[in-house]
Amino acid sequence: MTDDTGTAPHDDAPDPVVSTAPVAPPAPDDAEDDDTLAEPVTPVVPPAGRGGLSGTP
Repeated sequence: MTDDTGTAPHDDAPDPVVSTAPVAPPAPDDAEDDDTLAEPVTPVVPPAGRGGLSGTP
């Protein structure tokens, strides 16, 4: 295992790899969500007017 991961001291590394396997199947479904989220991402810019960069109204 150490040879594959390259980081022998890190036992946690192998654990995350296992989680990635199951996540792979759902990835395709999320891909569709990404497109939907992409649209909302634009509206996220307006929040700046809340007073962050523009300053308190």
